Amino acid sequence: MSDVTVPGIAIAVTPVVSWPAQARPGGRYLVTVDLRLDEPGWPYPEEEYPVALMLSGRRGIEVSVLGDASVVLHRFGGTYGTARFLAAVDATSEPDTRSGLGLTLISAGGVPFHAVELPILIAAEAPDRPAVAPASPTAPDIRSDRLPDLPGNGVDAWSLLALTVQDRPALAMGTDAGTVRIWRPFDGVITEYTVAEGERVHVASIPAESGPPLLLAAAGPTLACLDPATGTTVARLVRPQFGMVTALATIQRPESRPLVALAAGSGVIHLLDSRPDFPTVGTLTGHEGPVFAMAMVPDSPAPTLVTAGTDALVRLWDIRQFAPIDSLVGHRAQINGITPVAGAGARPSVATASDDGTIRVWDLSTRSAAVVAEKRGEWINTVIELREGGRRPVLLWGGRSGMLTWSDRASRTLSSQGGFARRLAPVTALATFEWDRREIVAIAREGGAVALRLAADFRAAPRSPRPESSLAETDAIIAVPNILGSELVEVETGRVLWGAADPAWYVRALTTGSVLRSLAMTEDELAGRPGRVRPTRLLRAPAMLPVLSAIEPYTHLLRTLRRVVRHPDAVLEFPYDWRLSVAANARELAHAAELHLDRWRTHPQGSTSARLVLIGHGMGGLIARAFTATLGDDSEVALTIGIGVPYSGTVAALRLLTGGGAGVPVTRDHLRAFSGLPGIYDLLPTYRCVVDGSGVRDLTPHDVASSGGDRQLAVAALGAGRERRLLGGGPVMNIIGVGQPTPQSVRIESEQLTVYKFLPTDDGTQFDHGGDGVVPRFSAALPGDEGSRMYVESTSAAMCKSEDVLASIRARLTERPIGPLL
Repeated sequence: MSDVTVPGIAIAVTPVVSWPAQARPGGRYLVTVDLRLDEPGWPYPEEEYPVALMLSGRRGIEVSVLGDASVVLHRFGGTYGTARFLAAVDATSEPDTRSGLGLTLISAGGVPFHAVELPILIAAEAPDRPAVAPASPTAPDIRSDRLPDLPGNGVDAWSLLALTVQDRPALAMGTDAGTVRIWRPFDGVITEYTVAEGERVHVASIPAESGPPLLLAAAGPTLACLDPATGTTVARLVRPQFGMVTALATIQRPESRPLVALAAGSGVIHLLDSRPDFPTVGTLTGHEGPVFAMAMVPDSPAPTLVTAGTDALVRLWDIRQFAPIDSLVGHRAQINGITPVAGAGARPSVATASDDGTIRVWDLSTRSAAVVAEKRGEWINTVIELREGGRRPVLLWGGRSGMLTWSDRASRTLSSQGGFARRLAPVTALATFEWDRREIVAIAREGGAVALRLAADFRAAPRSPRPESSLAETDAIIAVPNILGSELVEVETGRVLWGAADPAWYVRALTTGSVLRSLAMTEDELAGRPGRVRPTRLLRAPAMLPVLSAIEPYTHLLRTLRRVVRHPDAVLEFPYDWRLSVAANARELAHAAELHLDRWRTHPQGSTSARLVLIGHGMGGLIARAFTATLGDDSEVALTIGIGVPYSGTVAALRLLTGGGAGVPVTRDHLRAFSGLPGIYDLLPTYRCVVDGSGVRDLTPHDVASSGGDRQLAVAALGAGRERRLLGGGPVMNIIGVGQPTPQSVRIESEQLTVYKFLPTDDGTQFDHGGDGVVPRFSAALPGDEGSRMYVESTSAAMCKSEDVLASIRARLTERPIGPLL
C-alpha cells in the first residue's frame, strides 16, 4: 500500500498488476496496471486524480506502452480502466534466468511515490498462455470495452438468466419466438431450443439431483426442463390450465424440495413440485390481472413469494401455507420487475419497477416503500441490484428509452448511461454473473442484442459543476431557436429558402407562393431521408410568416451568452430544419450536444466537470425537452431555460394549417404547403381548446383533417405532444410572456375557424389568460415548475431581445452557490 501525497492530503492506493510469472525467450506478454483505493473518502477538491506509471524491463526484457501510461482515479472508488504495456523477452535470453519488471507510480505533481519489483522467471517451458502472477490483491484485466456482445437477431428477449455451463458463464434468454437461446459469451457458443412456437418464453433455474442446475422454460401451456450442458430435454409437459404463462420463478424451501411458481395469464399462480412430472401442489389467487414479476425472499420471517403485475399491487405470499400475507399499494401502473435487495438493518426488502416511471424499495417488515428513482414518462421494464465486492448496493434499471440508470438507496439517481447521439433500443431484461472475481452485467435490448458491461461501470456518479462555480464558468451552452428561427438553404443550389435579410423578400415570396412551395416536404423527406435542405445558422435578420407573427434575430441572445461565459466556444447555436418533427430535431440535437460537450470538456478554457445548459425559444424548447426527457442523459443537463415554449401547444398552429388569419394577402392554397410539415403539427394544442355545443373539448385528428390538415400527422403529433408534457427532463426555468392578446380557443364549423382570445371555463364563463401573442400563458408552464417561472410583458417574437429576459438569463447563468449563511 502506498500514499499519494500532496501538501496536507494523503490517499492510500494499491497497485493491481497482471504480469507473466514465467516467460520464454522471444515471448511477448501483455502487462496491465490498475489502482485501488484502500481507504474510504476522497480528500481532493477535484473529481479525478491521474497517476502516471513508469514500467521498465530488467535483464533481457524490453517494455513498450500500449496507449496511455497512466491510470485516473475518481472520487467514487475506482478508475476509468487499466494501463497496458507490452513486455518482450529477448530471444537470446538463457532459460532459468531470473529477471523482472520495475513499476513506479508518479503523482500528478511529477513526484514518484511508490516502486515495486515484479519478478519473472525466464523458462524454456513457459506456457503459451502464461500464468498471470498478479501483485496482491488480484484484479484480472477485464474492461467493458473488451467484453463480447451478442448481436440482435430481430427477436426480443424479455427473460434473461445467468447460469453456469461446464464451469463457464452462460446466459439463457427466453424469446418472443417461442425459443430459448443459450449464449456462452467467453466461448462464442450459441445454442437454441424450441419450447412453444410463437409464444413468449420465460426462464428460471432449478437444482438438479446431481450436478449443476437445470434450466426451466415456460411458454403458452408448456413447461420444459433442459440440461443446458448437453442440450437434452429432461422433462416436458403441456397443461391447458396454464393458459399463457406470464412469469416463472423457482422457490427454495428449507428442508423441502424446491417449488416452481408459474403465473398464468388469468392472474392465477400455479405452484408445482420440482419432481420430474411437476405435479401441482397449490395455487395462489388474488391478482386482478396477469402477473409479470415474481421473486422469492428467503430471509423473511417466513419464506415469502413477492408477485406483481397489471393491477399495480405488490402481493406477499406465505409459501409454507400457500396463503396471502399482504397487498402493498404505491405504484400507479403495471409492475414489470421485482428483485430482492439489501434492506436497511438487514431487513428483507424488494425493489419494483413500473410503467409509472418509478423504482420503489419495499421494506417487507414494515410494509413501507421509498421511491428511489423516478423518470416521468418512462416505462421501466427491469431492475436488478449490484453488490460487487461487498460495496454499497446500487440499483440498475432500464426501460423503453433505452437508457440505463443507476440509483443508490438514498433516493438519489447517481447517473445514466446511453449517450446523447446513440439511438438505443429499449432495455428488455437485465442479469448479473461473476467472472474472474468481477461482477458483470448482461443487458438485453429490443431486437435480441445482449451487451456485457462491468458492474463497476455503474458506480461512477455524474460529472457536475464544482460547488463554487456558476453555470457560466463551467458549463457548455446550446441555444435552440423557435420555429422559423433557423436559416434554411437548399443543398444542391445553395439557394436560401428561408432567412433572407431583405424584409421585402418575404412579402414577394409569400404572396407568390414560391417560398412555401420550396419549403414543402418531398417524398424522401417524409420517409425519413432528409438532405435536400440544410439549416445553416440562427436568424441574423427579422423574418415573418402569417399567423405566427414576425421572428426577431437572435443576435442579442447570442451576444449576451458569449459575454458571460468563460470563452465564446462554450456557446453553440443549434439551427435546425423546423419543417421536420420535434422528435427528428431532438435526435439531431443529441448529436450536436454530445460533440459540443466533449469539445468543451477538452477545451483549454473548458472544464472536465462541465454539463449542458439548454436555452430553447418556442419550438426550440420542445426540442430541448424531448432531448432531455427521452433521448439524452438528463444527469448531464444542468439546466434547461425555456422562453415562451408551447408545452401544451398553440391555436396559432391550427390557424397556420388552415390559412386563417393571414396578415398579408396569402392564399389558402399557398399556406396549404404547410399542411405537410410535421413540425407545424407538433405545435398543435393538446389542451381542451375546441368550443362546441357541449362546452370545450380536446382537439382531435378529425378536427385537423376537416380543416385541411393531414390526419396521420395529427394523430402522431397530438399523441407525442400529450406524452411529452408528462415527461421529466431535469431542472427547468421557464420565461413566460404575458400581457398580449393571445388566441386560446377555437370553434370549428364547416372547415371555418373562429378563434377566441379566451378559454371557456367549466361553468361557462370566459377567462382571458393572456400570453405572448402566440403561446397562452398556461401553455408555457410545466407542472411542478411554479418556483422557477419568470413573467415578462413581451411578444413571442421579441422575447429573445427583451432586456428583462436577457438580464434574467445572465443572472441565472452567473449565480454562484454561497453555501449556508449560518
